Amino acid sequence: MPDFIVDESQFMLNMEQNSDNYLQNGQILANGIIVSELVDYSNYWQLYISQDGNNHILAVNPKLAKQWLEQKYLPARAFFKIEHNGEDLYLLLSPSSLILQSVNQIKFYGSKRYALSFAAAMFNSRLIDHNINLRDGIYCELFSVILPSYSQTRAVADRAIFINAIGHNIEENIQSPQEMQNPGLSYYSVKQELKNANINLDNIEPYLQNGEPVDDFIKSNEQLHICGVVALHEKYQIYHVNSDIQILVMENSFADDLIDAQLIRQMDLATIQVGFKTLKVLSFRKYQALDILNDRHFGLTKDGALNFAQAVRRTRAYLPYASFKDAIYVQEYGLLFPVDFSNNELDDELFVKEIVKEGPFASCAFLEDHIFDAERLAK
Repeated sequence: MPDFIVDESQFMLNMEQNSDNYLQNGQILANGIIVSELVDYSNYWQLYISQDGNNHILAVNPKLAKQWLEQKYLPARAFFKIEHNGEDLYLLLSPSSLILQSVNQIKFYGSKRYALSFAAAMFNSRLIDHNINLRDGIYCELFSVILPSYSQTRAVADRAIFINAIGHNIEENIQSPQEMQNPGLSYYSVKQELKNANINLDNIEPYLQNGEPVDDFIKSNEQLHICGVVALHEKYQIYHVNSDIQILVMENSFADDLIDAQLIRQMDLATIQVGFKTLKVLSFRKYQALDILNDRHFGLTKDGALNFAQAVRRTRAYLPYASFKDAIYVQEYGLLFPVDFSNNELDDELFVKEIVKEGPFASCAFLEDHIFDAERLAK
């Protein structure tokens, strides 16, 4: 057989130059967001980053988008439409600080918050369809859901998908639900799999159960329920809801401390009864951080880093002696909620500098001059 050379470039799909791109680099959307590069794609959807790095843009074929809407994976308000090649193209915007990514690319990198958020989304998706294959879906943290692709690829057990995302094992687990002994994913199986990977959750029981309605303290036209707990502490817990909402549930004593420090107002709190215990609740949009500073997950943008530095400075004016190392960063309020009000062991400038240098980042690490700006702003 004669020797021959195959030019592989003739068989590669260059999405940067492909005319089938749904959006073009530099395209300005109606809300003023400018499209940048394509970062991921499939047959029926394409994922872009905005030019300023603040947003992900999921562009979806109308047939797939309508399936998600009809089956209640997303509310109608999640999308806005533009015209592409004579038909509607559905666009979903998500802050780049939150995860919007193919399930098969998800890795937790030791983050408990990331793992619990992903588990909550998987639970929510299973409430919608118990049998759908989630292996090649899209994890949308903003709405706590895994959006299925409805492909015919081999199904993989939910627990195996979660194990792969932990990243503790080198080889991918591709056991089907029929092959795995306990294929489902409950809070207790999540806890066990994290423990197997030396990631231990605090031995604290969640106040609220997955699937529990939240009508008593969140007023909405949508039918909202708890997807899962994403942070556990003896003084508070954070939950994701099947919407762009998250809730902070607090012990009365912790809420009272925050009121006394003038960080929150009594009138903003809702009250719920869990067994014999009365708890206080605040709700927040997921577009802004509600992050535990010793297990950070919400990705920093350049503007976000400066906002965080301002929050440190503003909170220090209220609480000169509080420790911030394990506080909750509440971006919507522009404040930190400390759990220790009398043990400041850190220099605020150094504290901000370390966080801004370490991330996590929404897109890429910052230049040194931007880190310096955030450091000085906290002083």
